[in-house]
Amino acid sequence: MSSNQIEENKGSSKLQWFLFVIVIPIVFTITLLLIVLTVAGVNVFDLAEKYGSNIPIVSLLVEESPEQEAEQENVTELKATIKDYEANIEILEQDVKTKEEQITELELTIAQLESDMVNKEQEEQDKEEQVKNVAKSFSQMDAKSAGPIVEKMEK
Repeated sequence: MSSNQIEENKGSSKLQWFLFVIVIPIVFTITLLLIVLTVAGVNVFDLAEKYGSNIPIVSLLVEESPEQEAEQENVTELKATIKDYEANIEILEQDVKTKEEQITELELTIAQLESDMVNKEQEEQDKEEQVKNVAKSFSQMDAKSAGPIVEKMEK
């Protein structure tokens, strides 16, 4: 019996050694770390939940809170809104480009019309000067020599 007792003591002493050397110091260290981080203002459990939800097996154990689900839905909605705004911006930029092209075309048309107007005014001034010159030359002529010329002009 004494050999059974010795073997039993060896088995229990290995278990005791494992508990005293490995398990208890790890539990003590984790507890001390949690206390220090909590006093420092870090929300350890939220961090554990956040990082735990990204780990494949642990994510099955960690349930997302309704706040996180609502936040995730909000993020999705905001991303969709951003895409809509970007599409609207693109459309508006195209409209701006089209309007700028129209403005350029209209400015060219205005410049052409102003040029035409200046040319017409110049032609009218030239015609008026010709009429004045003809009138001046007729006024300097005799009535007898100017009469037949005026008759031909009226026809």
